[in-house]
Amino acid sequence: MSRAVSVEVRAVSGRRDLTRFIDLPFALHANHPLWVPPLRLERRMFLNRRLNAFFSHGEAEYFLAFREGTPVGRVSAHVNHAFNDHQGKNWGWFGFLELEEDPAVLQALLVPSHAGRNNRVMHLIGLAGTYTPPEGGGSNHWIVHMNSDALSLGTYSIPAGGTDDQEPHTEDEVYVVQAGRATLVTASGTVPVEPGSVVFVPAGETHKFTEITEDLPWSSSSRRVTDHARPAEIAGAARTMVAALCDAAPVRRRA
Repeated sequence: MSRAVSVEVRAVSGRRDLTRFIDLPFALHANHPLWVPPLRLERRMFLNRRLNAFFSHGEAEYFLAFREGTPVGRVSAHVNHAFNDHQGKNWGWFGFLELEEDPAVLQALLVPSHAGRNNRVMHLIGLAGTYTPPEGGGSNHWIVHMNSDALSLGTYSIPAGGTDDQEPHTEDEVYVVQAGRATLVTASGTVPVEPGSVVFVPAGETHKFTEITEDLPWSSSSRRVTDHARPAEIAGAARTMVAALCDAAPVRRRA
């Protein structure tokens, strides 16, 4: 079995990194008959903070994904302050997304491990709620998307016919069903769920998804309460889970 090679994401720093950022699509799509390459000089001017008018009212950071020192993906994260001020929003966007056909690269680019251990900056979280088949004949699959001092986020996937073996949690939970159908069995009752269902489960109560006839992924976001939390924070601490009971569909696997 080949050794898995980790993907490292780094912010673009300096002219050399910017050249790599611009050149990556040329390496990825060079042999594609429908790809029309941009002008490198135009791209360099577009990304230049002194020459692009966007940077008079916005800001952006560029990121490269590396595997064993070779660029394999890129993405930008940007904020348009003029738009946010006018619309009363606090939104951010991503762009320039280019990568090898590898889910690990996509996850590395959109799951912000590069944002720092405590995740103190606004960022995008990709693949939350995306179904991942269990490996090795397992009954379910769990993946952590982020893990800070105050919050964690992960996705729990159960295949059709699989087993939900989760234990009661120490936080209140809310399940929001996006698609599909199943039955949620708890100590205080049983309820069928379907797209649009929102179900509250109190902390400490046993609960299981049963009658899982379609692949079931759901995202779990847990807010942690510390000994130094204010009373309002303790009262408001809850776990929110977005359940996406997805229609069964073929899962593409890498050869």
